[in-house]
Amino acid sequence: MEEHSARQVQLTLTALEPFIANLPEPQKERIRVETARRIFAEQRDGSSAAVTAASEDEAEE
Repeated sequence: MEEHSARQVQLTLTALEPFIANLPEPQKERIRVETARRIFAEQRDGSSAAVTAASEDEAEE
């Protein structure tokens, strides 16, 4: 299972920059931050619920 998770993280990080290449810089930065939070939150507690709540809080600001 850990190998699968590590592979998913690798694929996400590999695809991220080409995927966001044509976006404005503020959007790129927001996506990078959200991606990092999701990856590290999942590694820490095995779920993305905390990241979803944090993303929703930021959207309201």
